[in-house]
Amino acid sequence: MDPRARYRHQISDYVRILVENDKDIPFLDVFLAKIYCWLLLAGYITLPPVITSLHRSKVLTQVGSIGEPALHLFQKVPILVIASVLCLGSIVGLVRLWFKRRRNCVWLLNHVFLPVLGNCTVGFITTLTNVYTAHNGTWSVASVTTIAVSAAAVVASGTACVVYWLQLERLREIIPSSLSISPREAAERKPERVLEKHVRVLKKRKFQSSTEKEEKDSYAEVATVLRGGRRLVAAYGQTGHQCVFLAKLDDGENTTQLEHDHIVQLLGLYDHEGQVHAVLEFTPRTLEQICAIPRRLKERHIATISKHVGQGLEYLLANGLTTKTLPPSAVGFTSEGVAKIMYLGVFVKGGPNDSAALGPLIQYMMRSNVSGSESWSAQMTHFITNTSFMSLAEALQCKFLSNGCSSADLAVFVFHAVLKTCDFK
Repeated sequence: MDPRARYRHQISDYVRILVENDKDIPFLDVFLAKIYCWLLLAGYITLPPVITSLHRSKVLTQVGSIGEPALHLFQKVPILVIASVLCLGSIVGLVRLWFKRRRNCVWLLNHVFLPVLGNCTVGFITTLTNVYTAHNGTWSVASVTTIAVSAAAVVASGTACVVYWLQLERLREIIPSSLSISPREAAERKPERVLEKHVRVLKKRKFQSSTEKEEKDSYAEVATVLRGGRRLVAAYGQTGHQCVFLAKLDDGENTTQLEHDHIVQLLGLYDHEGQVHAVLEFTPRTLEQICAIPRRLKERHIATISKHVGQGLEYLLANGLTTKTLPPSAVGFTSEGVAKIMYLGVFVKGGPNDSAALGPLIQYMMRSNVSGSESWSAQMTHFITNTSFMSLAEALQCKFLSNGCSSADLAVFVFHAVLKTCDFK
């Protein structure tokens, strides 16, 4: 196979496994895997020690005619047969699930082999402890059988874990030097180039239907790539406030949660140095569109907003930033002079936070009375006044643009609140 074709094949297999693990495996398979693991545990741990204790019990033998039928019953019931049926049935079920999902090593490790390995190890240790404590070192047929079965299960499941873990590592292991990738191709795969490529495509797509030629001129080129934690972000635009970013996908991370609330769109998957990235775009939303959503502000929302604002201003003062060090596309103004601050949401696994969409918008909402400040209670007004970095009256009068804090400076706290570790120097 051609090295480049093998490279694409490895990437597609790894991505297929992640997507299948998130979207295509039904809940029934997960439920059956847990049931089979429990039945296996019950088969070789619970029943044999119980029947061994009953066989050695002196209570039943000392109760005379009443205890004899019970003891006779337990001696006749083939309890090892029942335990064997449970073990064999669960093993057959697990083998069936393995055959059905044999191409998805992530799911097999998480739902089959690792649980079985843990249960078998616990069973092995429990049986040894039971023999040398409760039975004074006496090895019965049931104890020997339990030890043999649990030891075999430990070896088998442990071997399977190692094999599938190595298989997963091979899928993730990509060595560019062995694939004969040219320097130009390697440069094209850098995250910065990927972001620039997607930004160019999106700009072209968005302006093909635009009738205003001068609007295209108002968009700036991608000026910088901001590095923040696990994300690479490319911000562009002056009136639309779009943003494209790369989010690294960890093993088992749910790709279906990348798109939420029509705020983030998944543009595609990308591999760089063995790490899968998701290329996403924040959909353009104006402040008016977001604020038009009927939503009652709660104290926890405003507390989060005030904290972000305060952290952003502290970051400005600590680093001595000026307007010359900030991208001019971060803030726009309407014809009425209302500041439009770029909104960058936070990718939160499990869904969006209620207060995320309100973070950089609180000043605009209070100034324009969108949230109905005239109907706020005295307690709410007092809360805002004491938790914000300014008074409510100053916020309503839009005085946050005074006292040396320009509109471009104010935009920094939006980036800082989202990316946490961005370097704007």
